[in-house]
Amino acid sequence: TGTGQVHGGGDNVILQARGNVATSDGYTGTFNWTFVFIDGRVTHFRTHDTEASNESGQRILFAVGVDHVTWRNGAAVVPFSHSSGARCVG
Repeated sequence: TGTGQVHGGGDNVILQARGNVATSDGYTGTFNWTFVFIDGRVTHFRTHDTEASNESGQRILFAVGVDHVTWRNGAAVVPFSHSSGARCVG
């Protein structure tokens, strides 16, 4: 569950989403996501701070990543993707 804020409008939009996550096996935590769309020139997605823990203190970090594309005349000229993947952090 969470909330989102939309900034801008039309073809220039930033969406910031934050909230809480709970899994069926007892992990709970928070998430923080950002999505940016700039008039057909930039698409940017960032996931960050999605860490969850359970009652025993075990923690897992869900994929932290960035996906960015800069467009020029309808063609991707600067694509970049990075994701750490899910991993146990303690």
